[in-house]
Amino acid sequence: MRVYFLKEMTVKNKKKLLDIVRINQDNDEDLSIKLTALNGERENLSSYFLSTNQVDVFVKVEFIDHNQKNFDNISFWAYHVIIKNNSDEALTLRHRHWKIIDSSGNLQEVDGEGVIGKQPRIEPSASFRYSSGVHLFTNSGIMSGNYLMQKDSGKLIEVAIPTFSLDDPNHSKIIN
Repeated sequence: MRVYFLKEMTVKNKKKLLDIVRINQDNDEDLSIKLTALNGERENLSSYFLSTNQVDVFVKVEFIDHNQKNFDNISFWAYHVIIKNNSDEALTLRHRHWKIIDSSGNLQEVDGEGVIGKQPRIEPSASFRYSSGVHLFTNSGIMSGNYLMQKDSGKLIEVAIPTFSLDDPNHSKIIN
């Protein structure tokens, strides 16, 4: 398993970059990689990254709204995902599993085929992007999960999705 730390920074030309420092726990080799921000035109988005089974999963989280009148005190977030296949074999995303825990400790589990109504095939060195959303009856929570991917050989592999925080920036910070 690898651990990744994400830090947003601004360089001379004012272009936002994501500085990812990867620490390979197997051999303690440090590697720095510079990537263009997943969504450069939006400020203040939290970024998360995890790599398992030669598949990178990047997640950016965006708070949308906290509506107290029309939706019984529900908070809404969008999450933007990039799945990059670093293996030498095409992968098809067959299934997703999410665990969503709000700040009161309530757990929701979501299972389903593919993502956003698709079961995308991701060629070697290619990426698939999608956006989706989640709502909670509290102003913070966390999400984690995994994808079940199928190789062309038929073998199924599990790809972890990084755990990410859902926070309402208009309320005091709760560390999840």
